[in-house]
Amino acid sequence: MADILRAVAMLAWPLLVIVVLVYLLPAARRLLRDSHSVDVEVGGARISLQTASDKTRKLIEDLQDRVNELSALVAASPEPTADVAEPPVSQTILWVDDEPEANVYERARAVDGGYEVVQATSTEMALKLISGTGPTVIVSDMGRMENGRFNATAGLDLVRDLRRQGDQTPVVFYTSPRGVARYRAESGAIAGVSCTASPTELARILHV
Repeated sequence: MADILRAVAMLAWPLLVIVVLVYLLPAARRLLRDSHSVDVEVGGARISLQTASDKTRKLIEDLQDRVNELSALVAASPEPTADVAEPPVSQTILWVDDEPEANVYERARAVDGGYEVVQATSTEMALKLISGTGPTVIVSDMGRMENGRFNATAGLDLVRDLRRQGDQTPVVFYTSPRGVARYRAESGAIAGVSCTASPTELARILHV
């Protein structure tokens, strides 16, 4: 098993290149096609070229981090990791974020992975949509504008409202590294809740 894991580690960087190419090729084509304009379309949403560039850089950096973690894991222990369960057949994500353009790549990947994505830009809208959509999972940012002011714990407020109502839908907080450092322990104390700043880890959680 140790030899297999070492072989995986040796293949990690080539696999990284393949993943980046496969995942970003549609966006790259759009960038080339629309290079004369200010905006490009990704996953049905229009974002600026600068935003697209920043998102691409963030994804590549995150993938590099995941590869480094894999290499460290191989060096530290030969024990295999647990298999990830297969995703359900019918899947819907309720994605709550007051800046939906900030996660167009992640939503596009979820759609490509078989999810229907329903968007909400506030806690109030999310609570109204939940009964109608019956989401498989909720992806939420942590802080967002609520009723004209910034609520730093809007995500936690949403999941607490749901749990009080008896709703046990799994929730993933997709926030900044600072948000993860500050709220991971608190959110992890709530059943069915996880917290990450990594697009790669988010994809693993969603099985896409």
